Amino acid sequence: MAYWQFFDYITEGHRNPIQDWYGTLDRDVQAEFDIFIQELAGTEVWNTPKQYRLLTGKHVGMYELVFKVGSRKFRPLGMLYQEKREFVLLGGCEHGRWGSIPRSAFDDAYELKTQLGEGRGATREHV
Repeated sequence: MAYWQFFDYITEGHRNPIQDWYGTLDRDVQAEFDIFIQELAGTEVWNTPKQYRLLTGKHVGMYELVFKVGSRKFRPLGMLYQEKREFVLLGGCEHGRWGSIPRSAFDDAYELKTQLGEGRGATREHV
């Protein structure tokens, strides 16, 4: 049973940032990401901060999901709407020792969060 729904943000230019990021990942990381999203969808109450975190500071209001593949750490980024049990995926990154890969991932996702908040672009169910 799915408790949560996941959506991809689609820009006004019809770009899908989470799929763009996903396409850069190794197949084993893609598989873990897919499993992670399926597990979160079927989890009634998410365990913070093990599974997700509310960002503060420059990226206030945005959320990062948290999963690992071996010693590598990954952060899908987006907006959590708890009352609707929805998460809109805006992008992602690998969390490295010297910052995120790609470096602009958090700023790019925050810009998309702003566009989403302004009613620009669209969302579609994540598959």
